[in-house]
Parts: sequence; structure tokens; C-alpha cells
Amino acid sequence: MGIKLQTVKREGADVVFAIDVSKSMLTEDIAPNRLDKAKHLVSKIIDKLVGDRVGIIVYAAQAFPQLPITTDYDVARLFLNNLNTDMISSQGTAIAQAINLSKNYYDSEEQSNKILIIISDGEDHSQTDLSEVISKAVSSGRASIVIDGSTYTTKPVKVEVTSAVKKPNAPNNADEPSLGGTDLFVKAFVSKTSPYLNELITVSYKLYWSSKINISNLNNIVPPAYNNFWNRDIKIPEMSRDVEFYKGKQYNVVTLKKIVLYPQVTGKIKIEPLKTSLNIEVPTGRMDFFGRLITKSLEKTIQSNGIRLQVKSLPTSGRPTSFKGAVGNFDFDIKVDKITLKVGESFQAKVTVKGSGNLKLIKLPNISLPSSLEVFEPEHKENIKTNMQGNFGSVSDAYTIVPESRYAKTPSNVKDCYNRALENITAIDKQFT
Repeated sequence: MGIKLQTVKREGADVVFAIDVSKSMLTEDIAPNRLDKAKHLVSKIIDKLVGDRVGIIVYAAQAFPQLPITTDYDVARLFLNNLNTDMISSQGTAIAQAINLSKNYYDSEEQSNKILIIISDGEDHSQTDLSEVISKAVSSGRASIVIDGSTYTTKPVKVEVTSAVKKPNAPNNADEPSLGGTDLFVKAFVSKTSPYLNELITVSYKLYWSSKINISNLNNIVPPAYNNFWNRDIKIPEMSRDVEFYKGKQYNVVTLKKIVLYPQVTGKIKIEPLKTSLNIEVPTGRMDFFGRLITKSLEKTIQSNGIRLQVKSLPTSGRPTSFKGAVGNFDFDIKVDKITLKVGESFQAKVTVKGSGNLKLIKLPNISLPSSLEVFEPEHKENIKTNMQGNFGSVSDAYTIVPESRYAKTPSNVKDCYNRALENITAIDKQFT
């Protein structure tokens, strides 16, 4: 026995890359984009080749030769780096043309060491049956090897190419978006479901979506009418995404709308759902060439839950007969601008309610004064702000009061009339509180 060294002839392979350069290859769902990722993969393959020849075909709506078959890998990398989506103006995915064109890259039909690598992000848009094209392109050549001067050849291998299955390597519904009922929804939150008449309640609407979907164009928000309520929107400066747990599951969440309500009737009231339309991207269950999950864009309209309220009447026990319907926490004040009054001089009485509650709905009491005083229509002013704690601020009526001319020459009568006016104003204060 012994060891014998023998030179074995190695035959290199002809490797042709058919690369999609349609505009869709600029999509950045894989960094930096699909085309640059494809070029990087081809470059890595070329780095591993030794003694093999390479060629490049580009295609979109049509296929064109880009680099003839060569062993010069530096030239191949140069051509590869120059690929871009402006090389072919007409858009499409002509995979069949690329396969047929690749036949010109090989020496003969009998050549067995032929490799065609097709890179694309879409399906063939031509009317050609791809299975027929592939069947003609694939030969059943033999593999051979020479040992000790003898040639050993394999039997021919029959390759049968069938039409593509409707959804290869995926469930029957793989192309359908995988979107469950808990993956995307709007939830309405109400501060109280059994308020009193004119008592503050607030409603917040939040959009929840799971991490497996993306949303966009969230602009069309249609709120309900809020009949039987005094209502005021609370401005949301910017919709910002947060993360929350709801029923034990983590969601992305954004607040769509906030509103302050004061019920104006008693009994059962229903607030209808809020509706919104948006664009979403949902997974289909299939993978692309780069191993990323394929998503499908949809326009979807969803709505929140409705809200049912039971509005109670205000308590009647201890309620004064002069009650004006003010509900909240208020301070009542009446002030006059002068303590002493000259003959022919007017004075001003200002009635003010300030605090938090249904200020917009408060009707200030009218002051009652002697007929010897001329009272002008009051100047009404409101300084009210609204947030999620309700209305707060102040409401006031300022009365200008002038003694009649017959008192102008009798200072004592003017003083007596003024004092009686103050007594009446004080009585209004006690009656209101």
C-alpha cells in the first residue's frame, strides 16, 4: 500500500446573477434598501468564488445584459456597484425574460455547471408561464469526475418544473392579513357613568395597536354628536405614541380625543361611538427573498365602544327656592366701587361668581334696587378656561347705577337711597349662597 498524488482537473461554474432594478427595490423595509441589500449579498457570493465565471443581468419591465460572463471579479464588483433603478425606465418584473436571456451566457446546452441566481421583490408581471420557461432552461446534464485516468459519469437527472402553487410554504390564508380583534381597536374611557345633572364628566378616546402592525394617515376622526350635553373639546397639541398594558397585553397607544361634558337632561343617555379611518400594514404570514415578513397595506375604519349613562336629578333636600342650577365649587361676591356718593354721581355694582363647575351655564341673579335709582343694562364678562378638570374662572355682571335728578339737590336723600341699594345687594348675596 502507498500514497499516490494525482492532479485532478477542476471545472469552474458559470454563475449568472439576474437582479431586479425596478423602483420598488428602493423600499427601505430592509436597511438601507432592497437594492443595496441585494448588491451586498451578490458581492459576498463573489468573494467566495474561486475560478468561476460571473455575469450580471438587470431587469424591470424588460431584461438586459449588464456584464458578460467573466473571471474578472473586480470588474464584476464595479458593474455591480453601479446598478440603480434608473437603468430601465419602464417598470415591471420580467423574470421570464431574464431567464431566457441567461441562456446566452453559457457555452452550450450540454454544460452542466450552470447557475442562475434570480433576485426580485415581486412576482412576474408578464403573461408567460414561468414553469414552462424554467423547464426549458434547466437541463438534465451529467456530473463527471476523472480518477486514475478513468472517467466516471452520473446518470442523467430528470428535473420536472411544475406551476407555482398558489401560496408556497405558507398556510392557505397566508396572503390574507393576519389581524385579530385585539390587535387594533379604539377604547372610550368615561370618568363617571352615573353623574348628577350639570355635573362634570370627561371622556377620552384612545387608539390601541399591537407591535406586529404599523399605522399611518390617522387624520379622519369623526366624533359623536353629544346630544343633551354641554360639551367642549380639549385640544391635544400633538398625537404622541406611548406604550401601555391593557388587559395584560402590551400595546402602542395614542390619545385621539378628549372632551368635557355637562349633562343637560336626566335619565338614560347613550353616547354613540367615535369613528376613525387609517392606513395599516399587517403581516401576511409569507417571507420575502431577504427573509423579512411580507406585509399588506389596508385602509381600515374602526369605531370605539358606545357609552351609557344614568344621569341623576339634583337633590331637593335643603335646596333654596332661588336655586339657579349652579353645580360646582363657587364663591359669590358683590362689590360697589364707591362708599360715599356725591350729588349727581353714579356708582357701579359688580356681581361676580368664580370657581370651578358649570360656569358657562350659570345665570347670575338680577339686583333689585329702589325705583328712585336708574339701573343700566349690566356689562357681562366671562373669564372661563376649560381643561379635563372642567370649567374654571369667573363670570360677572357690572351695573351702572344713577340716582334720579330729583335727588340731585338733596344729599341726604341720595345717601338714604344709596344705603337701601346696598342693603338689597347684600340680600341678593345671602339669597344666592
